[in-house]
This record gives sequence, C-alpha cells and structure tokens, in this order.
Amino acid sequence: FSEIMQSGMFGSLGSAKYQEYCHDINQSGAYLLGLINDILDMSRIEAGRYELNEEAVALVHVVADCHHLLKLRATSRGITIHEVFEHGMPRIWGDERATRQVVLNLLSNSIKFTPQGGEIWLKVGWTASGGQYLSVKDNGSGIAEDEIPIVLASFGQGSNSIKSAEQGAGLGLPIAKSLIDMHGGTFTLKSKLRI
Repeated sequence: FSEIMQSGMFGSLGSAKYQEYCHDINQSGAYLLGLINDILDMSRIEAGRYELNEEAVALVHVVADCHHLLKLRATSRGITIHEVFEHGMPRIWGDERATRQVVLNLLSNSIKFTPQGGEIWLKVGWTASGGQYLSVKDNGSGIAEDEIPIVLASFGQGSNSIKSAEQGAGLGLPIAKSLIDMHGGTFTLKSKLRI
C-alpha cells in the first residue's frame, strides 16, 4: 500500500510530509522483510534444511549484477566501487541464488561500514590451486581481530556495528560463510581495526 501511495496511483497525497512518511513506511517494511528472510535462511541452514540448487554459474556475471544492484546505495554515500575481474573465467558449479546472496551480503556490509567518500574493490580471479575466488575489500572502519569470531556467529555484532546508525541483525556474514561452506568453499575474513 505504501508503494501505491508513494507513486500517487489514485491521486496526490497532498502534503510533502505524507510523501516522506510513505517512503519511511516503505523502507521500514523492506528492512523488516530482509530481516525475516535472513532469520529464515539462517534457521534453514542451521537445521540442515537449506537445499542448494546447483547449476553452472558465471561468478563474474553474478558479482557484476550485485554491483549494479547496490551501485546507487554506494554512490549516494560517495563510495567508489572498483571492479577487478579476470577475463574468460569458466562457469563454476553452484547455486546461483545462494552465490548472489553471498555477494550481496558481503558488498552490503562493505558499503555499510565504509565511510563517506571511501573505496571498495570487488575482485574475481583464479586461486593458486586453479579454483576461483571472490574478494570484497574496503577502506572502512575494520573489525578488531578478537571480534572476528563474534561477527561470524549468528546475531553477533562487533563494536563498530553496535555504534553504527545502520545496525543489522548480525546475520549477513554468518549466512555468507555458511553458504560458502555448503558449496565446499573457503570463507576468509581478514581485518584490523581502522584498516
């Protein structure tokens, strides 16, 4: 309903304040929906009920799509996202929806904790053993080394997250790690405070 009101489908709302309220209602609804979906995904993963629907997936294509989806959010905060992709990468065997969710979770986190005017590097390339990797690197606030196990646990949040105005549920990184583990991949988080 808030979308219909926001678009003025049945006429003008009148006051600009109503338009602002509709936007706030819509954003709050989207936030809650995302939160519920994260909780359901984590519940399925922890119960062993999350099933991968594997097929040949172009990792570079998925990462580029996710970048496109979140570009506006990054641009509105003056954040530049650099793409560094190996060319001619073959498809990998995996669940495209899960892969997309991993990339969106990592990139969203990066955008959330990178300061205004910061930079993010999205990389896709070959590993030394002939596999493929995805890397999301930023010049954000960083995570203290002793807090890394906390942010990788369900509902765990580091001190920077708790201070942030854009708090989440603390499920983005645990979901990404779990989905990568389910694929037989390796998840590595390297960070230092203020780096």
